[in-house]
Amino acid sequence: MSQSSEGMLCRLYRVIVEKVTSGRHGRVMRSTQQQPCGLTDGELTNYKTATGRGVACYIAAEIVIVDDKDDEPFIVGDGKKYGGYYNAPLQRDASYRVWLGFIVTVDGVRHCIIVMISK
Repeated sequence: MSQSSEGMLCRLYRVIVEKVTSGRHGRVMRSTQQQPCGLTDGELTNYKTATGRGVACYIAAEIVIVDDKDDEPFIVGDGKKYGGYYNAPLQRDASYRVWLGFIVTVDGVRHCIIVMISK
């Protein structure tokens, strides 16, 4: 592998949680958006700020992969902090979507690609 392509390897992952229902009889909000809650990478924020603003999406974790052999599982909603972000416990009677962001820096410019990994 060339040195230039090695510099583009993804080593930072962002986990984003989107609450789509609330309560026992909550309706599932259908999303045709390509981003969580229609927000850009720069608009996403931590749990406390998002809930304070009434936004249903928040960054639950940023995880740096240091070793390719790092296989420690990540559990959404475990109440721990990852990369300075609080991975808030999930409500049992709510439904969520989980998004995964792949963050790379190329020529000093940061890029974040976000994909939905659960519905």
